[in-house]
Amino acid sequence: MKKTDKKNVKKVENPKKREPMSPEKKLILKIALIFVVFGAVLCGLIFGAIYLYKAICTENSNYVLRNVEVVSNGFWNKRDREVSKFLKLKLSGDNIFKLDLNMLKNKALLLPGVKYCEVRRILPDTLQLDFVERVPRARIAYHNAYLVDEEGIILLKKYCMTASQNLPIITGISRRSKFSVNKQMPEFTNAMQMLLMVLRYYSDIEVVAVDVSDREFLKFYVRYAKGRMRQAIMPNSLEGADLRLKALRTALIRSHVLNDSVNIYNLSFEGRVVCQ
Repeated sequence: MKKTDKKNVKKVENPKKREPMSPEKKLILKIALIFVVFGAVLCGLIFGAIYLYKAICTENSNYVLRNVEVVSNGFWNKRDREVSKFLKLKLSGDNIFKLDLNMLKNKALLLPGVKYCEVRRILPDTLQLDFVERVPRARIAYHNAYLVDEEGIILLKKYCMTASQNLPIITGISRRSKFSVNKQMPEFTNAMQMLLMVLRYYSDIEVVAVDVSDREFLKFYVRYAKGRMRQAIMPNSLEGADLRLKALRTALIRSHVLNDSVNIYNLSFEGRVVCQ
């Protein structure tokens, strides 16, 4: 028998070698790794800052609210207890860093007569509220509980420091009219703005009353230099109001000097005053 040849053993092919990673892929992997590390560090810093803030501020018993100070130019000055009750502040209970100052500010503006408000923390345990209150400029006929400021905002008399006896009277309003405190009455706006102009620039003219019953015209009852009362009729508009008031003052001075019998000054005609 012939000797058999050595069995031919098929050579096992080596698996294909992996291709080396391209530089672009390496760069992307490095960038992704950097982002992961950066995100982890950032999260750690954020949670650490929150924990530190709580430990130092909101969870610190040294910053518990113990005092509320109200500073104002009117009725609410030093009325700390009433304001605290209205804002539902808890002394020896609220942490001053947990209080929402913007929310407290907006709520304080609902107090009768408050025009502006600023709220600030005074460490370690005090909350200070600075108010600017509205100044009444007129009173409303038949409605003694209410006053009006220069913007036509309704005020409650009991929350105003200004004496109301010498204020001009707004007439032409129904006795059945109802008013909302701290809300503007559009019917009063132009009259009150002209009244404010008289107070600022024509202080020698005293406005006794203003009738707002007519939508097109306003009737002012005025005195010059404490003389007798006369009536002035003007358009119910602020356009050209300063010129009309200048003309009225000139006419009042003339009547005062001459001691004439004019009772009504009609300023509804542009550029001239009609005396009656």
